[in-house]
Amino acid sequence: MNGATAQLADFVSTIQYETLPAEAIVTAKQAILDCLGCIVAGAAEPAVKITGDYARATNSSPEAGVLCQGFKTSAELAAWINGVASHCLDYDDVGIMAVHGNMHPSVSILPVVLALGEKNHSSGKEILTAFVAGIEAQLRLATVMGKQVSAAGWHPTPVLGVMGATAAACRLLSLNAEQTRCAFGIASSFAAGLQPNFGTMTKPLHAGNAARGGVVAGLLAARGFDANQKIFEEPLGFGNLFGGKGTAERMSQERSWNEKWQIVRGIAFKPYPSCRGTHPGIDAMLELRREFALRESDIASISCKVNPWDLELLRYHDPQNGLEAKFSLEYCLAVALLDGQVCLAHFADARVKDPKIKALIAKINCHSPADWADSPKLCQELTIKDHAGKEYTKKVLKPKGDPDNPLSDQELAVKFADCAATCFSKSERQEIIERIRSLETLSEIDKLMNLLMK
Repeated sequence: MNGATAQLADFVSTIQYETLPAEAIVTAKQAILDCLGCIVAGAAEPAVKITGDYARATNSSPEAGVLCQGFKTSAELAAWINGVASHCLDYDDVGIMAVHGNMHPSVSILPVVLALGEKNHSSGKEILTAFVAGIEAQLRLATVMGKQVSAAGWHPTPVLGVMGATAAACRLLSLNAEQTRCAFGIASSFAAGLQPNFGTMTKPLHAGNAARGGVVAGLLAARGFDANQKIFEEPLGFGNLFGGKGTAERMSQERSWNEKWQIVRGIAFKPYPSCRGTHPGIDAMLELRREFALRESDIASISCKVNPWDLELLRYHDPQNGLEAKFSLEYCLAVALLDGQVCLAHFADARVKDPKIKALIAKINCHSPADWADSPKLCQELTIKDHAGKEYTKKVLKPKGDPDNPLSDQELAVKFADCAATCFSKSERQEIIERIRSLETLSEIDKLMNLLMK
């Protein structure tokens, strides 16, 4: 058996902490800290309360903690709720491999390793290994079929993420290659999530569903539940159905499929809590504002050239609430100009209705000219015209947080501290940061989970 399913299962079932390069461990720790902050910041959102109430009503066995919620539930439901929380604020990391940033790897994987890790009292090294296995599996899929998944209207985060979540679960449960192949087969029937649900509670539900599916697939496979063991390469299997005809063949043939450690350059971290497609424009606006001391009263008009794919994703041109505002380039440009920053507070429903923001949005034209049809992903060019007719232009190809324009460890720590400020004291936040930075020294993940339970 040497098809794509077997190749990925062999990799996942044999990966060891000792084989991980130092760069992969560093990136994994950064991603874990970043995603933890997103879970904590999202814990107070209505979607998390609703899913938490649902879990409480099941009276499930207290196997794993729901972060900042003060209760435990089954590993499956803990991964589900923490997955929803991680993606509620759209502040989580993105995979940059052939998906235009429309895939969020950690949100489907970290909740799995936390839940199963606590259930099984796993060590920090085991957590790191499983996390990397999940990221690697998901990014491999993304390099081969991510763009096609997104172009068809699917949300790659749950479609590809359930496979990353399953890989992480299988590694943490020490499943062999055959069990892992079965787990991928089971997970394939959990893959779903539609882009029209962006801007609603259902978008973060996608991440939670992927995490939950990974836990269930792993636990069922461990008990002998069977499934098609060639699910990626079957003619009507996962590859061809989600990626289009020929994807199954490309999986086994493309060099990128067998490249290890895509985690090292495959993840971008978000400096702003909005769709990644808004970030180049935000960067451009903040830079022009700083360089030329521009203010709202100076502005006659704003034009932003956008990759056509990004323009399709950023569907809310006159957002009515905070969730829609995260997918509105016009809104993000307006608040960046008005306040000189884009932060969590800007996506409160009340702020979206601010008349000053509405007035500025009316001056903004986001468009994709014909000669931008093949422009690089996440490429945007902002032009501001003042009342005297003078124009100020800035083009951004690599937004802040990209591996080629990275956030520093200190910037990531500051982001975590800001996300966690409402739930943890300054000393508690620093202790969590230090625990993540030395994660490989933990004998049991319980020591970290006990800190995160409030």
